[in-house]
Amino acid sequence: MITVIAILVTVPFFIIMLSVRHLMGVTLRHRTVELRGVDELPAHFSSAFSEALRSLQKLGFRASHCEVSGVLFGPSDFKTWILVCVNDEQKVAASIFAPTQLNLRTLADISLFSLDRSRETFTSFTCKAHLFVPGMERFTVHDTYTSNIEEMFRKHLAARVERVAEPIMLDPEERIAEAQLFIDRYLDFLHRRGWTRSLEPGQYQFRFLPAFRFAARQLIGSTKAAMLNCFDRSTQTTAAPVAPAEFEIEVFQRFDMSVAETRPMAWPVKLGLLLVSVFAFSGVFGFALSMSLDRALLFAAVILVHEFGHVLGMWVFGYRDLQVLFLPALGAITLGNKSNAEPYQRAIVLLLGPSPGLIGGWVLLFKAESVDTLTGQLAVIAIALNYLNLLPFKPLDGGQLLETLVLQRFPYVSSIATFISGLAFALAGWFAHDIVLTAAGAIIIFVSRSQWILSHARKALKNVDGDRSDTLRSIFTELQNSRYSRLTLATKVRFARSILSQRESGEVSARLATACLAAQVSGLIIPVVLFFYYLRTA
Repeated sequence: MITVIAILVTVPFFIIMLSVRHLMGVTLRHRTVELRGVDELPAHFSSAFSEALRSLQKLGFRASHCEVSGVLFGPSDFKTWILVCVNDEQKVAASIFAPTQLNLRTLADISLFSLDRSRETFTSFTCKAHLFVPGMERFTVHDTYTSNIEEMFRKHLAARVERVAEPIMLDPEERIAEAQLFIDRYLDFLHRRGWTRSLEPGQYQFRFLPAFRFAARQLIGSTKAAMLNCFDRSTQTTAAPVAPAEFEIEVFQRFDMSVAETRPMAWPVKLGLLLVSVFAFSGVFGFALSMSLDRALLFAAVILVHEFGHVLGMWVFGYRDLQVLFLPALGAITLGNKSNAEPYQRAIVLLLGPSPGLIGGWVLLFKAESVDTLTGQLAVIAIALNYLNLLPFKPLDGGQLLETLVLQRFPYVSSIATFISGLAFALAGWFAHDIVLTAAGAIIIFVSRSQWILSHARKALKNVDGDRSDTLRSIFTELQNSRYSRLTLATKVRFARSILSQRESGEVSARLATACLAAQVSGLIIPVVLFFYYLRTA
């Protein structure tokens, strides 16, 4: 029971910490909304929006116009299309736009909009209300929590009664002006209420504590959205619609540009996140294992040295926005960005994690008077944790090293290795009666299924030539195949990024692969020899 509680604390904590890191790196910008005709809507958007449009037309809506605008949280020079439909009888406008949550199996999102004569606005979404900070005057966000457009429309009409007494319709020009006004008012509201700070005219960034509040709100909303998505999948009787390749490419480019434009966090913010995660780790880890605080801090110190080894390698090779975060009951993770890290750089970064701990641990052990002393305990913890981390199982450093050096060349073998890793974790958890390891193993086995499916795509794309844009088109054209129909857009985007990264960074040479694997094998054999030597001399 205690371990289950630890997991329930760890997962949301990790998600919130990553969300805070993301929010602190995003720039909010003033956007200009442009009016376009329906006939100007690009073909790939028209195809992706067609099913949603047909559903709205059955409810009495007609296509009115298009809006072209940047995304508040998006890259600076990226613009997206919105198809606006209107229901003249009920005086409701509907917006169809590209999905904001890539982990859902939808080609388009829909929002419903009603406006009162007093300029009171009432907007309904499906699992999107958590993406807005509440409290803005004359603006109400309503979440219908249904993916059925007819039910969404019915709930919108029933809920708007209290807010919109006299609904009115706007012509396209007035609608554009209203959309522009909302963007300006919302950014001003966030700044006045202390959620954001000004970077330069028209640009804002979330503050530290408000980012935590917003991240928690997003976690709750995203969890509800995921539950709704799982229910929809269980009741779905037909295959999910397939988006045009051009549409998926545009979504990928928006995501890729957002990552590239993420602002590095200031070091006080990183230090704050690190300290919060250290104390959370020590408390939850000690609680889960019935361990004293000083012993938990020893584990934290060993893990910190391990992660700083990764940080050192990343810093030397030019990674940016480095950050260490502790995960309660699990360990820690080092984050950093570099678009095209060379294979030898990734391999050395992976080796620099366990190496200092193994070397330093054995030095301390031979100097310690006994394993019962503080120095001896620290040495044993350092040796054990870093040795286990060097084992060739994903997602441990040893497993990632093997993937980087060898397995990425053989997609099917890589997916089998992932399955074996999950099985190893699950068996270890079963023998140790540890639900954390068992759950981790189950998740890894589940991931191996997607890897096996995508192995077909890797094989098909093996001989594709051309520049980045040609390769990207080949990737998403291949993913149009029906065998990939159950993959979410998020999975496709991650797959495309991995393919492009592998092609642009190249494969590791045989000499380097042999050297690094020799270092890994040595790191696994030498400690065993030293262990028996220590037993003989102790």
